[in-house]
Amino acid sequence: MKVNPKFIFKLALTNMKKNIRTIVPFIISSSIMIMLFYIMDSLSRTGFLVTKGGGEVFYGAATIAALLSIGKGIVILFAFGFILYANRFVMRSRKREMGLYGILGLSKKHIGAILFVENVITSTAAIGLGIIVGTFLNKIMLLVLYKLVGQKPLDGLVFSTNALIFTIVGFEIGFFICYLYNVLSVNFGKPIALLKSENMGEKEPKTRYILLIAGTVCLGIGYVIALSAKDTFSALSVLFQSIFFVILGTYFLFVAGSIFVLKMLKKKKKFYYNTKNFISVSNLMFRMKHNAVGLASICVLSTAVIILFSCCASISFLGEQNINMLFPKDTVVVADANENFDRDKFVKTTEEVCKDLGIEMCDEETAQYTQGLTFFGEDGYEPMSGPRSNFTDFASITDTYVLTSEEYKYYTGEDLSVGPGEIYIKECPKEILEAGHVQLLGDDYKIKGELGYEDIKSLYEPEMMLFSKLVIVADDENLFEKLDKDSLKVGANEQKNFNHISNVEFNLVDKDRFDKVDLLQDEIAQKGVEINEVRNKQEYRSHFYSIYGGVLFVGGFLSVVFLLATAMIIYYKQMSEGLEDRRSFDILKKVGLTEKEAKKTIRTQIMTMFLLPVLASIIHSIFASSIIRLFLNSILYVDIFAFSICISVACVSFFLVYILVYLMTSKQYYETVYGRSEAA
Repeated sequence: MKVNPKFIFKLALTNMKKNIRTIVPFIISSSIMIMLFYIMDSLSRTGFLVTKGGGEVFYGAATIAALLSIGKGIVILFAFGFILYANRFVMRSRKREMGLYGILGLSKKHIGAILFVENVITSTAAIGLGIIVGTFLNKIMLLVLYKLVGQKPLDGLVFSTNALIFTIVGFEIGFFICYLYNVLSVNFGKPIALLKSENMGEKEPKTRYILLIAGTVCLGIGYVIALSAKDTFSALSVLFQSIFFVILGTYFLFVAGSIFVLKMLKKKKKFYYNTKNFISVSNLMFRMKHNAVGLASICVLSTAVIILFSCCASISFLGEQNINMLFPKDTVVVADANENFDRDKFVKTTEEVCKDLGIEMCDEETAQYTQGLTFFGEDGYEPMSGPRSNFTDFASITDTYVLTSEEYKYYTGEDLSVGPGEIYIKECPKEILEAGHVQLLGDDYKIKGELGYEDIKSLYEPEMMLFSKLVIVADDENLFEKLDKDSLKVGANEQKNFNHISNVEFNLVDKDRFDKVDLLQDEIAQKGVEINEVRNKQEYRSHFYSIYGGVLFVGGFLSVVFLLATAMIIYYKQMSEGLEDRRSFDILKKVGLTEKEAKKTIRTQIMTMFLLPVLASIIHSIFASSIIRLFLNSILYVDIFAFSICISVACVSFFLVYILVYLMTSKQYYETVYGRSEAA
């Protein structure tokens, strides 16, 4: 039978109007995902971050562009997955309609043509809307990014032809895959079967014991890995293993564990043979058969939102604390304290140059120490050149600082009495401190006490923040001889491991004088004093926010993506449950249940299904908090209490948002079931 193309087009439009309650949300949610990807892709390619020649517009801009590229990869994967999921729901609700077309005489080829027209209209609307809105929001997102990284905004529009083309082509492929799925679902189904698909009975789901055991084992392995990480480097190496096992275990347990629990409840006669429980347990068993994977996806996405929000909050709240910890003073002038070094001349020259440049110093302190790396092994702290040291074992590499008692007194004013074979120590493991002695470069030293001066942390090299620390006060000549002899092979050359360092650190009375600080190194050199570097707190702050502001932006962006995906999946779940409950509600009324009892029963089922993922995600987040905190320590110091507060706030905030989304979507649910809106 030949059908006029105009008739096909008209029929497609009519179908879309009839299914407007499912198609419009599908278009809007898809366009949001497309918009978010388009914004990230445009920003990653923009000349406001990296020039055509590959140069950075500001410090850290190339890193931000790389983070945006990683972020857009994650977004497009989730966008594709979400669009396919939403399309599957839309198609599922239209099987009866497709079957009716077959009964009326339309061939599968004609139905395919109708679906093709619908797909073209839907994809054009979603992609067009996403790109148009994304184009307008691009500049706003760039301004937000520039604000986070502490850069002054630039004039001009953010537009990338390559991003536009990639977005259109990429998502057209995604919608074409949806079209193929829709056509195949029609082609493999008989018209009568499709027409009766909503009314066909189902067998009670079986307990999949293999999946149940596998899910329990996977979840247990994931939790154990997360809890076993004790330092930053072990967390970096096993984080993704833990995530993999937890995600796998979550899906397995939602699919098999939920059925197992419900069947256990069914066996309890006193509980099961109760009007409310009988209907709830029976219906939930069939619902979990269809919705377990979707609920597991909500759980995984919810966990991702909580973790990302916690990480972003930690970076945002603890950034300035980290800067102040690494830079207690505004400026640090660092020199190499070699054999011919004159400490008094170095200090005096620094003060004179500051005065000449108009830099007014205050809170001035000076320190002299020896700094290098040691390897913490079975025999205590060994030299990095030793046979058992391992440069790939980052967790055992220790950033070590050694001071004489005279230097320590000069720095702190505290007089310590230290004899040969004795040391004072700080930042060492608790078990060593309790033992009262430690092996250091092959010799055994008695620990006389723990250093209590907290400001000694200002000696720490900012570049060494990843490594564990060790501070020692000693007057043992043998120890200093070993420090002088310790060397590392760097390429073909031998290089001293431990260096003698002297510094002058001070605050600025006038904080606007940081521009003069940059001149210190050359001016001091002209006075005949060689220095290694001048560390500038303001410059470090700028670098810090340039990098971590980008991390915060991408993390916040992904949090929004996962939150929107979670909200839309909840919406489609509500719609799906509404369509099923409409039939169940009619049946329940026919068997004698009052409307009040039926509503209460259905409400119990819905609340159980939708609270389960968020409660599971909070449990996942609690177990993940330790390894995530250690992972964050690779970019900044995060103490246990601060991160616990962040993740607690994240859990509570997300739970409230989740309930709000649930209540908002419940309106659509009750309209679907009862034909009117009622309070949840």
